[in-house]
Formats: sequence, structure tokens, C-alpha cells
Amino acid sequence: MKKYADQNRRFIEFNAGDLVMVKVPDPQLSKSSRGRNSRLMQKYVGPLPIMKRIGTVAYRIELPPWWKIHNVFHVSQLKKYSADREDDARNQSSRPQLELTKTKEKVAEAILNHRVTRTAKREHTEYLVKWKGCSSEENTWEQVTNLKAFLPLVEAYHASQAPRTSLSQVEENVKGRPHTRPLDAHSAAQLLNLADQQPSPTDAGLPQS
Repeated sequence: MKKYADQNRRFIEFNAGDLVMVKVPDPQLSKSSRGRNSRLMQKYVGPLPIMKRIGTVAYRIELPPWWKIHNVFHVSQLKKYSADREDDARNQSSRPQLELTKTKEKVAEAILNHRVTRTAKREHTEYLVKWKGCSSEENTWEQVTNLKAFLPLVEAYHASQAPRTSLSQVEENVKGRPHTRPLDAHSAAQLLNLADQQPSPTDAGLPQS
């Protein structure tokens, strides 16, 4: 009976790069949640990006390098990330729960790349982080607001991009295509300040989804 029920059930589908909330066993939740009433513990954590689809009903998720759990999840353990939205009735939160701090558990070694991702209400700048003591397979994309403790690395990354920017601009001019200039170190610092000052949808009086 369960086999036929699973066949008739339609699961939501995700694409690589989509942000999702991941349901993990209570023991795997962050240390800050331990010691609380289990009914109040948040069941979903994230947002985390989809890496690829595995088969028909599973996805490989890009997890923080300090999570010692398998990174392939059944689709029933995932839900679409919606910024600044909570489900209090089910003790589930879609607000980001992954805060990066300078501790011996997680130390950024270098910034390798950056990209801009879009949610329904705003854009986010993310950086590809190489973690100290971790292999390149454990590199993760992190939002710029989570890297305040590692701002010198962000600035060093943009400083190293300056020569590449000049070469790419020449190439764009030759091909007749408009050039989009990547962030420099000063712009990155300004972006961090703007992120701190930007009001939430609630503070700004915007309707919440």
C-alpha cells in the first residue's frame, strides 16, 4: 500500500542553485539549540543551495564543512526557502540559522569567487569560501553578510581581481559587448554596511508573503 501511495505522491522539484530549507535530525542541529524543549527546536535549517538532483526524489545539498552528515536528502526533507517568513504553528523557521564566526571550528582561509543570487525581494552577494583544514570539495558559497569576521579576505579577493578586470574589459570592448565591472574591495565594504542598514520587509512596512 505504501509503495502505491509513494508512486501517486507528487513532490516539488528543485533546480541546481535553488535555496532550500533542510530538515535534519534534532541531534544534528546547532549547539545553540541543544538544551531547549524539543518541541521548540527548529526542524528546518538553512537556507542551503541545491547542488544537483540525484535520481528522481533526492538532491545533493551544499552543506557547511563542519556538518558531519551525508549531503543527499530525500525531497520530503526539503522545502523551498522563502525570505523573512516563519511558520510558528509548526515550529519551523525559514530565516537563516547558519551564522559564521571566527572560531577554531570554522575559519575561512581564502575567497575564491563571487556571484549574485536573487530572491523574491532582493539580491544577495555570495562568496565561494575555502575553509582552513578542509578540502576543495568542502568549499561553500556564503552570503556577504555572513563574512563580516573575514572582511580582510573579501578585500584581498577583490584586490586580486583588479588585473583580471582590466583584461576582461579589453575583451568586452573588442567584442562590442557591454562590460560589467565586478565589485572592488571598497564596494564590498560598502555592501556590508548597506546590508546592516537595510530594513527588513516588516520594518519597511512591506507586506510579507
